[in-house]
Amino acid sequence: MAINLATVAETKGDHRVLLIDLDPQGSAVLWGQTRGTNRPIVVAAQPERLGVIINAAAEFGTTLVLIDAPSRLDPIALAAVRAADQIICPTMVDLINLAPLRETVTLINSADKLDATVAVINNSDPTSKRVEAAREEMARLGLTVARTALTSSGQFAAAYDRGKGVVELGQGKASAQLQALWSDLEKLAGRTTAVRRIGKATREART
Repeated sequence: MAINLATVAETKGDHRVLLIDLDPQGSAVLWGQTRGTNRPIVVAAQPERLGVIINAAAEFGTTLVLIDAPSRLDPIALAAVRAADQIICPTMVDLINLAPLRETVTLINSADKLDATVAVINNSDPTSKRVEAAREEMARLGLTVARTALTSSGQFAAAYDRGKGVVELGQGKASAQLQALWSDLEKLAGRTTAVRRIGKATREART
């Protein structure tokens, strides 16, 4: 999802993107090497260097930084959460994926970032009855849920193998979904930021 959102941001011409790969498996870096271009910029990093890299990025004209964090809950994921202005939390709708979501929310809440988090239903059939149940469960946990759900598609794997994003393969279902998700996230970014500012002001007023 991170590499595809990075290519959407670049191809729309709105951003110069830095994609930071914090995942030890290095899938974003491998994708960047396969891609063989400098747009978007893809770098591997250690969590303790995140702040330095993000601050330096602006000096080189970067307008959007995306962090690809590991799916497991560990100090690396927490470092990414703390550094982020907006957190995207992808999840599938089956029980084995929904069950650990409570722990994920606890981690995000510990960094006071729940109001800045958007859950995205990923790799699921949007017509399935489970999708609506999953949306309700995520809402109960306090998560904002993106309207667009991503389905399982061979186009994602095909794009990755070629060092591309699905939006660069032409018009297809996966491309349309990514562009719709990007629009969702742009709309939600202002809302979640505003909520966080209001919440912070309220807490400061109380103290």
